[in-house]
Amino acid sequence: MNTENVKNTQMNNLDFDDGFQQISIKNDMNRLIRWNPTDVNFVDRWMVFQTYVDGALKKRISEVRNQLELDKSTGTDTYNQGDITELGKEINQRLNEVFDFDVVAVAFQGANPLSPIANGNLLFINFIDALTPIIQKSIKNFEDARKKYTNRAQRRAAGKPSQSKAAEIPQNSEETATNETGGGDNQ
Repeated sequence: MNTENVKNTQMNNLDFDDGFQQISIKNDMNRLIRWNPTDVNFVDRWMVFQTYVDGALKKRISEVRNQLELDKSTGTDTYNQGDITELGKEINQRLNEVFDFDVVAVAFQGANPLSPIANGNLLFINFIDALTPIIQKSIKNFEDARKKYTNRAQRRAAGKPSQSKAAEIPQNSEETATNETGGGDNQ
């Protein structure tokens, strides 16, 4: 293919509301998180992640903390080298699955999510605590939109007119033919 032709080709742009939201971390426009809170898959993945954090992850973190405590009789700990690194990788993988992109590269910039922060929390806990209210608001907006859509569908099923322009489009070819010929029950 001639590259000169490619340079002269103008690309079309499709602009529509795709539901995606974007937030920056610490007002840094190079650290953007983008997700679609109205995507039912996102909502489901977020809920599964919350269950993981509240259950299995809490238990694993507690086990690692116990390993780090010194045995008073021997003066050593029982920590297995690499456990924190592996657990950090697991947390990163699960967070990336929730957002369906490498959100941890943006959020943690290479730091282990189990890194302790000055406020006493772990890095990923600070991230989750800051993000949760935004996601909860998004989920509420999703629920409101779902209810609106469900109500519209129920009105259609009951034969009541919808306020949507899409509802004015005939649904099948028989309806189109009847409307175009002036036939139907309205004669």
